[in-house]
Amino acid sequence: MAVMRKCCFCWDLKVGGIVLGVFSVLFSLASIVYCIWMIVEMELQNWRGRPVVQNYYQKRLEDEIILYRLISEILLGIGIFVNIAIFISSICLIVGARTEKKSRILPYLIFQWLGIIGTALYCFFHGSTAVKEGRSQQGTITIVVGSVYIVLAFYFWFCVLALYQTIRDNQRHNPRVQHPQDRHAAYSPVQ
Repeated sequence: MAVMRKCCFCWDLKVGGIVLGVFSVLFSLASIVYCIWMIVEMELQNWRGRPVVQNYYQKRLEDEIILYRLISEILLGIGIFVNIAIFISSICLIVGARTEKKSRILPYLIFQWLGIIGTALYCFFHGSTAVKEGRSQQGTITIVVGSVYIVLAFYFWFCVLALYQTIRDNQRHNPRVQHPQDRHAAYSPVQ
């Protein structure tokens, strides 16, 4: 049984799945560009040089900032690959919603989870790095915007899950919607 009947309280799940797939394609492309831009920006900050360290505490703070930036760059690099996978799985979601094939929707459900986890990790590290560097307003905004995105992503993930469950239930209860290999297996003689 599906966890919900309508997407965004007004659309049919099939239409909602197609719309969410299109938005996900656009958002994943924007996320790829953003990840690349952030990596370039961090590298430019490192390339510009570091200020002369006055004492031990400033040196230690600088080392922590370098570590946080390194972790952020690694997460951004992983984010690029995850967003490429989300892009491809979003196209599969659009096709799966249009043709009502649950196997096409499943990759989106898996990779969207990876995207949500990656976004949470990145927002935590990027926000804490900004706070460590003395940019607490930017860090707070990053964490708040990331949290809002995560909540929306969970809701949209549940909409797609409901579409998957509806298609699965329709295929179980409608004997005409069987795969060819299942139909032949049902009529094979017993040996």
